[in-house]
Amino acid sequence: MPNFLTPYIRYSAFSNFLSGVSLYPRTTPPQNRAADFFDLNSDLFCGVADEKALTRLLNDVGMIRAWHAQGHQNIWLTLQNDADCHTLSVWTAFQEKAELLMHAILWLEYIHIDALDLTVPSICVEHLRLQNPRASFGAVEAMPGQDYPSSGLFKTAFALAQNLAAKTGAICLTEVPQFFHTAWLFSSHFEYVDPEMAAVFKKMNQDLLPPRPLFEDVLRVSRAFEAKRVLCNQSVWCWPTELQAFPLTHDFHFQSSFQLEDKSFVISDDDNATIT
Repeated sequence: MPNFLTPYIRYSAFSNFLSGVSLYPRTTPPQNRAADFFDLNSDLFCGVADEKALTRLLNDVGMIRAWHAQGHQNIWLTLQNDADCHTLSVWTAFQEKAELLMHAILWLEYIHIDALDLTVPSICVEHLRLQNPRASFGAVEAMPGQDYPSSGLFKTAFALAQNLAAKTGAICLTEVPQFFHTAWLFSSHFEYVDPEMAAVFKKMNQDLLPPRPLFEDVLRVSRAFEAKRVLCNQSVWCWPTELQAFPLTHDFHFQSSFQLEDKSFVISDDDNATIT
């Protein structure tokens, strides 16, 4: 089995603070049904794995071993396959009730990249949650969207997604981050598909974060977006919902040459700032 952890290892320890990534739910089904392209078995998870095979994949990338090390001995998973939408839930018994260790919703679909005038098969990560119910936040503040502290398995979950994508024939992974900290974390690998959004996000990072941001810096900006206190040219700038993609081949990448108009981002101290 190929080692999917090796091609792109640029995640920082910041990922260990996250319980996962909360993404905006899809409101309509994909316009193009992925099964037409992938020719996969719709009864299997992502068309390629039953419960036994998926358990083996979780073990191969080290997730089950890590959960056991965290004290979760009783682990089971449930799968739900609905057309091109595939849901994986990994559970543990904690304090006499079932708690999630991992919850992932993946779509097999085509995406059209306007900048490249290209339609490609992809796995869309609509939702991903990784958490450790046995851990406590302690002095670390919870990020928006967290119920429990992170299990620290973001990289291995990403390896699992790469593995599934390779088996399906997808050539990229996609997601739409709901929070600034999610986009910041994903940006180690993922690129904004829209050239203008790529330029805007780069400018946000330049204006709102120090050159080598710490966890507290990213948390501050993420909370400012949630509180609608991020201003662009003196107007409130709401967090945009834009697609990020991670190419799975070196031959497929995005060129961002967008000339961004003059934009300046600051965090306002005024909690009553008006959206214009």
